[in-house]
Amino acid sequence: VKPLLDEAAAGLRAALQEARVAVVEARQRELTAIEATPEWNALPDEAWHIILENNKLGPVDTLDVSTDERLVVALNAKPVSAWGIELEAIPTRVRHARDRAAKQLAPKAVRVRPTPRTLTTPAEADAYLAELRAEIVKHLDEGHPVIISLT
Repeated sequence: VKPLLDEAAAGLRAALQEARVAVVEARQRELTAIEATPEWNALPDEAWHIILENNKLGPVDTLDVSTDERLVVALNAKPVSAWGIELEAIPTRVRHARDRAAKQLAPKAVRVRPTPRTLTTPAEADAYLAELRAEIVKHLDEGHPVIISLT
């Protein structure tokens, strides 16, 4: 029985470590992308620190699975599935952080969400873009900066 338990523990340990690495890498990739945005350079570091913390984009939880007991504690605190959910949430959290930064920089900004649509002809594309442009220009004419958002 001991060899089976050891094998199961090793598998769980590896799964947790791989899941954490995936979250760390995704977080870093997304933060690197947001650092290249105009909003990043326009806000002070303290403002970004607050925005990132409020969107759960702070440092990734540490993981100690050095013993079987600590493995059980780690699994109880955050199972492998929770790491997967966190991984999937990172892009959305980054979008929310960027939107929050844009709102701080331009409090009157309005969000425009292009309507998903399947286009099959150049004429349909032209009509779709004309509608989108009209909506954007309407807000700009009213003195409201526009944030284009896909979510």
